[in-house]
Amino acid sequence: MEDVDLASKPSITVRRSADTRTKARVSTTKSGEEHMIRIGPRTVEALKAHRAWQLEEAGLLVEVRFHDLRHTVGTLALRQGAPLHMISRMLGHAEPAMTLRRYAHVLEDMREDAARAMDELF
Repeated sequence: MEDVDLASKPSITVRRSADTRTKARVSTTKSGEEHMIRIGPRTVEALKAHRAWQLEEAGLLVEVRFHDLRHTVGTLALRQGAPLHMISRMLGHAEPAMTLRRYAHVLEDMREDAARAMDELF
């Protein structure tokens, strides 16, 4: 798995993208560029554990697509308060505006949290 480095500089490199409509076509990313996403030690351990489980079970769950995982990462990063421009770059979006359009539902869900935070200031 040359796209996943769990040793020296833990990262995942996105080199291809799948057409989620046909689920069959695999090509370069929309921008034509590779994207390296750095991962932390907890993610490394989770991936190692998952790999061990895969070897025991001999395969991936069919229901989980890479795109689903990508969307989960974007959603969780926004919820954790990661800077929008970094999330946008991590997901390979050309502009942060694309990220805002795609994840607007997350921001809507965060309204209550923002209201509570502002209320605590006063």
